[in-house]
Amino acid sequence: MVKEHTCVLLIDDAEIDNFINENIIKAVGISYVHVFKSGQSAIEFLENLQRNISFMRTSMPQIVFLDLNMPLMNGFQFLNEFEKFDDAFKDEMKFVILTSSHDPEDVKLAQQNKRVIKYLNKPLSEEDVKSIVSMICTPSN
Repeated sequence: MVKEHTCVLLIDDAEIDNFINENIIKAVGISYVHVFKSGQSAIEFLENLQRNISFMRTSMPQIVFLDLNMPLMNGFQFLNEFEKFDDAFKDEMKFVILTSSHDPEDVKLAQQNKRVIKYLNKPLSEEDVKSIVSMICTPSN
């Protein structure tokens, strides 16, 4: 079951992937989806959110779908930048790597990051989203 204010960040440089994945996420009942085509723009959004958290509570993402292979700032670089945020802020979010990479080294690096709860290969499915939501967005959370 999706909580009333479940919010998702989708970070991927591929416009068509964003379009498809956003629609899949919304199809399971999540209406708050923030889409970013670069890790840097997502970091800037989160910086603004952290500064204004009391005013932007409904924008606080619980789930972040993160692509690995992006120009300028790849997914692992994004995760490193994310660690600079306040602990209480970071603890609100769980990461799902959503990538086309089948590289075992990428899988290993993702599994070593305590914020990454799942490693998925594209394409995203409704079943994937439902499973993730049930893991972290239960009504008791």
